[in-house]
Amino acid sequence: MKQRLLVLGALFFVTGLLAQRVKPAALPAAVLEHFEKQFVGAKEAKWEKEGVYYEVEFEVGELEQSAVFDAAGNLIETEVDIAYTSLPAAVKEYLRATYGKAKIKEVTQITDNKGSITYEVEVKGRDVLFDEKGQFLREVVILHED
Repeated sequence: MKQRLLVLGALFFVTGLLAQRVKPAALPAAVLEHFEKQFVGAKEAKWEKEGVYYEVEFEVGELEQSAVFDAAGNLIETEVDIAYTSLPAAVKEYLRATYGKAKIKEVTQITDNKGSITYEVEVKGRDVLFDEKGQFLREVVILHED
């Protein structure tokens, strides 16, 4: 288990280092087309290429989101910032027991292309991940700040 977490942490670090800003004109047409159809009204889109995927951070209304597409324009996952109060009770209980009153920096709901939901909570320099029911999955140390 420790080895998997170490490998996962290294993967996030390397992926972050390899991410490259991409201008919309340099995107595959299918990626831009599917993004514009699925996220009507998106503003301030910022694109990056991470390995074989394209990630875009954007806003719809006041809601900050991101989405990941493959080169064919298939949506891989979405991330939406949510309120702490929207988390399942089991997540909030785990965070209180483990981190006490530490400041929660960010709360995100991640939905993959099959509809599976994961919650990610940034606290004390870590991303703490939970499944849809609020069960703890893993903790990843954040190696760089955006």
